[in-house]
Amino acid sequence: MSAETPQNTPPGWYVDPAGSSGWRFFDGETWTDQVQPEVKNLAAAQLRNNVAPLAIRLHKYFLPGTAVLVGLSFILKYLSQDLLHSGHAIVEWIRAGDTNAPLPSLTTSGSGAEGAIVNLASLASLSTLVMLLIWQYRSATEAEALGYPMKISRRLGIWSWFIPVANYYLPFKALSDLLPPDDEHRKIAWVLCGVSGVRLVGTVSLFAAIVSGSTSWWTVWFIVGFSTSVAVQLLRRQLLMAIEANHEAFGKTLR
Repeated sequence: MSAETPQNTPPGWYVDPAGSSGWRFFDGETWTDQVQPEVKNLAAAQLRNNVAPLAIRLHKYFLPGTAVLVGLSFILKYLSQDLLHSGHAIVEWIRAGDTNAPLPSLTTSGSGAEGAIVNLASLASLSTLVMLLIWQYRSATEAEALGYPMKISRRLGIWSWFIPVANYYLPFKALSDLLPPDDEHRKIAWVLCGVSGVRLVGTVSLFAAIVSGSTSWWTVWFIVGFSTSVAVQLLRRQLLMAIEANHEAFGKTLR
């Protein structure tokens, strides 16, 4: 860019000196090729309440710990194999067709330290999901105000986490909408879609293990479930931090 810029101007988004209706990023020395579209609603873009920073702090510091807990819970479930044994017993009860026989109980979390870690991992995952949904809706409002093209609406982006099968794709596509179309971090969302797709293999292998009672299928479930669950937690954190940094960089200029 040939436009002159005053010395000591901090890096950030500024009105495009080339004359377009958008914003251009100044890196502290020169104008870059990064251009943002015109803000549709300046007042909405300037709004940043305490929900977004709180949620991003939770994901920044708490999410890695959640990934560790999820990993430990998978290990403990694998070692105990209680779900495999009790689930297979129920399948055999159904096959036998003996209604007079007592229905076997289904045990999924064990007891003692094992059950505590499994339950703690579930609670941690639920907590981060709740904060993610609040943060996502807030950030979608900001992205819309910044003029980013939103292929998935704010409400659908929230509900997509709970739609069977679609929750392997739509939530991460909705998160990618919170970045400008040319942002390199959008590829993280596609990686997340791929990782989530692999999780289907884990789900199928879990049912196969329960029906057949095979420890081989149980091992497949453990490997796929362990690796993909931890990967989703960490990749999702990386994507969220990129979105927050993008909105914050633009928001500082608008304030």
